[in-house]
Amino acid sequence: MTVESFSGRIPGPVDARSSCWCPAFNPLLRANHAPKAMPFLDLPVDLFLAVFRFLSLDDILRIRRVCRLPSVWHLLLRTQIITQSIPFPSGPPGWLNNLGAGKLEGLVVRAVRSRRNWTSPSPRATRQLEISIGPTRLPAQERRVIALKFLTRGPHSYILSAALSIHARPNPAQLSIECWDINRTPFCIARRQGPWLGGCAFNKDASYPPSVAVKGQDSSLQVFSISTTAHNPSAAFATIARMPGPVHELLAFSGSIVLIRNHNDQLFVCDVRRVGHRMELVRPPLPPPQAAQPTQAEACFETLIFNDFLIILRSRFLAIYSLHLFRQATTSRGVLHPLAHHVWQWSVDSGRLAFHTSYARGPQPISVLIRFASSFPWPTNMLNHFVIYPNPPGSHLLYDFTPIQVQSISAPLRLFALTDMAIGEYNTAVWLDTDTESYFLQASSGQRLAGCILSRVNEGRVTDTNASTVYNMHEGASWTRVSLDERNDKIAIGTLDGRIIILELA
Repeated sequence: MTVESFSGRIPGPVDARSSCWCPAFNPLLRANHAPKAMPFLDLPVDLFLAVFRFLSLDDILRIRRVCRLPSVWHLLLRTQIITQSIPFPSGPPGWLNNLGAGKLEGLVVRAVRSRRNWTSPSPRATRQLEISIGPTRLPAQERRVIALKFLTRGPHSYILSAALSIHARPNPAQLSIECWDINRTPFCIARRQGPWLGGCAFNKDASYPPSVAVKGQDSSLQVFSISTTAHNPSAAFATIARMPGPVHELLAFSGSIVLIRNHNDQLFVCDVRRVGHRMELVRPPLPPPQAAQPTQAEACFETLIFNDFLIILRSRFLAIYSLHLFRQATTSRGVLHPLAHHVWQWSVDSGRLAFHTSYARGPQPISVLIRFASSFPWPTNMLNHFVIYPNPPGSHLLYDFTPIQVQSISAPLRLFALTDMAIGEYNTAVWLDTDTESYFLQASSGQRLAGCILSRVNEGRVTDTNASTVYNMHEGASWTRVSLDERNDKIAIGTLDGRIIILELA
């Protein structure tokens, strides 16, 4: 490829003196005495990359068939994908340095096209899977999906699910935990069934081996590892920890940390590597109006555990705790007081926490997506997006624990409608609502899977928005759970009738 065949544009004025290195851009040097054009690929690499910095990604994709330099695609991956917080599949440390130009090109092109589809008003699913979870001997209406989680190991994708099967009394409800390989034709690689005793949580920390915590007999806690290579689904679960009770409810599991609640609504943080080691999380003080409300058990919607900190979102407050004392202590005698907390103006009906991914170094902002409750039998018709910003370096506290509202998102719900929400690794929020009148021309039924990209900036006012993307909808009312994997462009929907619907948008 020579400069004459290059269709890109160098910005700025070009004259004979400044363009003598490049005859294609200087008509004065195209005369008979002009020197022979230098092949474009013979230019110094630094100059070559400098030229491409001024081109859009679309311009560069137009010339990709004649340009196979890995350095160009490394540059594009860094400037057009990573710095723009566009998701792309992950790999082992250093894997990008071992990719050739062709694979780097494919990675960049796939990331751009997938993001355009993902954020379009009506994304097109390139593949849709449907899984029927066990036990299949029960009627479909008696199997309810209560938890979903994507799992990625190298190039392989899996979906973890927990379903509750309601038997006729006096038989107890049954809990079915499964792991499905969804790379090609879905098949179950792990299955464990047992009585439902009041708690189940998948490990949220992707750096740990796949595992699940389950409330066991005598109010104890059991932790199982999940193998993705077992020859028999029933042999894929191995007990890695048994923790004594009393455990009334299992709230969260991340890394080696488990959060539990007892019958008195006291919260305890436990470590599965140190059986019996636990400390109480002291409830933050509430102002008189909230403190005067009944002290029934509050819901725990989400936890965020990172480094030596734990953030917990409950019905009336948001609090951050330091886990340093808990990790260093040699005795379980002690309590952990919140470093800071925020009391919500209204009670929260549901919510999620997630780091707001950005290219900036240092602590990432934290997104808080909540739906407030109301005095009516249904929650409000709005989702409220708050951001917790990190403090400047050297501050006593890592975060300024005053959530700033950034967006108010319309997400209507009908009376007693099922709903759920999730926030992806790259700031996509998805939720289930019932805003389906314009699709089905009636307002009595139907559910919608909608979403938008969360902003992190409050420009002096709260932005009122609607869903920018509608991923799917149906005329029924059976969707219960939603989970997403932005890196691999997948969304999963759990149902009341024992199914998992997986949309692939790559």
